[in-house]
Amino acid sequence: MGTDDYKDLEEATPSTMASRLKSLRKRDFVYFLPILLCAYSILKEIKVGEPFMYKYQTEYLNLTADQLTSEIYPYFPYAYLFSLIPIFLLTDLFLYKPTMLTEVLGQIGFRASLVFTNDITSQQAGQIAY
Repeated sequence: MGTDDYKDLEEATPSTMASRLKSLRKRDFVYFLPILLCAYSILKEIKVGEPFMYKYQTEYLNLTADQLTSEIYPYFPYAYLFSLIPIFLLTDLFLYKPTMLTEVLGQIGFRASLVFTNDITSQQAGQIAY
């Protein structure tokens, strides 16, 4: 290694060094962002309370099994079906951040309806937000 190898570093001005660092950060961000999005999509599907939801709704919210299976739970698949088309279209227009924010707000609404309310209408609204 001669002194010629370090000549570029000595001649580099602070502005070119900053632009090199900025391009390096952009390049690393291109790899980091998809990894972050994949990790978010995996972690959002881990729902620890899901197996206990039926027991919670029957024992603590005093809802009957017939109410749950015929009046409350059928709202989720239809709401999910009707929300997929706008979600796909709006994600293409606005990218992923508003979609993720809407999803997080829906999860908060669902959990709030489980914890703070016990009537059938609010449970149906929670299933729609889920």
